[in-house]
Amino acid sequence: MHDSSISLRSSMIKNVQSVQIIYENGDTYNGSLKNGLRHGYGVLYEINNNVVYNGNWENDMVKLFIFILFIFYYVRKMVSEH
Repeated sequence: MHDSSISLRSSMIKNVQSVQIIYENGDTYNGSLKNGLRHGYGVLYEINNNVVYNGNWENDMVKLFIFILFIFYYVRKMVSEH
């Protein structure tokens, strides 16, 4: 988890196409912000520069994660209906 005080400070930035955020744990985010949240294309690096995620974000969440949640919800709904 990233430090919430960093999120509060970055929320003051609002909408930026290219920003670099360095978190207290040493992780770095390079990408865009919308309403102070990671949104659009961005890359999250660990302190040792290993890529954690490279791709699209939506409201501070990885878009793939949102898709997985949708699939999980849909499958669960289908199972409960039968």
